[in-house]
Amino acid sequence: MAHESVWDAIESDPAVVADMKERSALMIELRQHIDLEGLSNIEAAKLFGVPPTCISDLLKGKINLFTAEQLSNMKAHAQRY
Repeated sequence: MAHESVWDAIESDPAVVADMKERSALMIELRQHIDLEGLSNIEAAKLFGVPPTCISDLLKGKINLFTAEQLSNMKAHAQRY
C-alpha cells in the first residue's frame, strides 16, 4: 500500500497526520530561510524571537519539541523584519 507521506505511513489518526505535516512543512520552511540567509543560530534566534536552543532543536529536526503554533509564531516574527 502506497502512502502519501511518511506521516500517513506511521500514524493512523488523520488529525495527528495533518498536524505532523503542518509542523514538518513549517520546520522545512524555517530551515530553508536560515540556510538561504546564511544565519548563525544566534542570528536566527533573534529573527524568530526564540532562544538559540530552539534554533538548535529546529536544525536537528526535533519535531516533537515544537507545536504548529510555535513554528507559525516563529515564521510570523521573522516576517515582521
